[in-house]
Amino acid sequence: MSFSINTSRTPDNLGNCSLIEEIETITHASENIIFSQNIINKHSSSSERKEKFLRQLYSISNRASDPALYLAVLGEFSSGKSTFINALLRQRLLKSARVATTASATYISYGNQLSIKATFLDNECIQATESNTLKLSQKISEIKANILQEIPIKDLIDLVTSDQEVANHVKRIDILLPEARLKEALSIIDTPGIGAGAKYTTNHSKVTKSLIDESADAAIVLIPSSQAMSDTLISFLRTTASHFLHRCIFIITAMDDQEEEERTQIIHFTKRKLQEN
Repeated sequence: MSFSINTSRTPDNLGNCSLIEEIETITHASENIIFSQNIINKHSSSSERKEKFLRQLYSISNRASDPALYLAVLGEFSSGKSTFINALLRQRLLKSARVATTASATYISYGNQLSIKATFLDNECIQATESNTLKLSQKISEIKANILQEIPIKDLIDLVTSDQEVANHVKRIDILLPEARLKEALSIIDTPGIGAGAKYTTNHSKVTKSLIDESADAAIVLIPSSQAMSDTLISFLRTTASHFLHRCIFIITAMDDQEEEERTQIIHFTKRKLQEN
């Protein structure tokens, strides 16, 4: 198993191509997508299959025109995903959930100002900025059946990403953040926790599989030092993520909680289990 990330689609590599080559590549991709759409519309006999193929083409078209590198952060519940992302962003953006919440993904990308867009299960999308949080505050007030004042945006982010009662109604979260590390077309995806409990496992697995199949270019897999390579994680790597392992890098978290001798043993054990699987 490789311990490197495939960076073939990063902005640095794209920058090595001439502008003409980039334009030609995009043009050829667009022409192929249009050609495929015409073939599907002309020959597909099943409306269900037709819709499936067209959705796949739509997804491919969007990704082909999107220069961002999408980096997913994967790990079991309580593996330190929020802490890791906060460290990567050099600020406290995400609150660690005390209990497993529903299977929604959080996309974190660059923006000139802090903002959040929540997409709810009924497909209603509500956006909030630091200067305008009223509408999203009202929506959360309805969900929690409380009379609340206008909520500050950082508290809104906490509620939408880590409050179970609110998260039960949320399908997707998009956060824009004025952070330099995101400015170079990097988007971080905070994924649902792996093996978050019987009540959530099925939905979490479906969402995570969809993310690595359709959105993520690479992934960081967090492994807690207190439970390195659990059966749940091994099962996930063997099944859901088996085709994606060459794009993964593995990080052992909370190593400062372990004695120095134990750290070496944990590293050797983790490497061996990864190589076996």
